[in-house]
Amino acid sequence: MASGQPSIGAPAALLVALGIGLLLAWSQRSDGPSRAELARALSLEARANVAAADIRSVSCEQQTDRYACRWRQRIDGDWQDRSGSVWSGPEGWHMIEAKQR
Repeated sequence: MASGQPSIGAPAALLVALGIGLLLAWSQRSDGPSRAELARALSLEARANVAAADIRSVSCEQQTDRYACRWRQRIDGDWQDRSGSVWSGPEGWHMIEAKQR
């Protein structure tokens, strides 16, 4: 039965969802390269093509002029834990070193 009063449920739910989405996006922001940027830096270092789809769970911490990063990388079909150091220059991110953990 309609009461004639406007419902505030939908706009309120939309505002709550928007607020949660913004909070999640802000809280998951990390310093350092994105998956695509890390894949490009790895490709340049290895002189081989590393796809962004082969990189996941990138986590970096700034250490003065470079970033210490950890990530998972698909190599020959298996996911491996990797780590390394990168720095950002005028032409993008560059790998200093990368190794399997």
